[in-house]
Amino acid sequence: MSFFLTKTDSKILYSIAIILMLFHHISGFPEWYNYCYIYSISKFIEYPLAFWGGKLCVAIYAFIGGYGIYISIND
Repeated sequence: MSFFLTKTDSKILYSIAIILMLFHHISGFPEWYNYCYIYSISKFIEYPLAFWGGKLCVAIYAFIGGYGIYISIND
């Protein structure tokens, strides 16, 4: 039986989700830091990207977790 995602594909997606989560926590909440946070691009571009990146990383984790459970049950 051929599946859409292999274990290597899911590890790659997990890595992308981790990078998005780091970007979300670093750029999305600059008020958490004691020092003055300097935006690398622009406040009006970087903050929304970090905000939506955080939502996307949760969706990636949920999808891959559910997909893995589905595959293990139907295998």
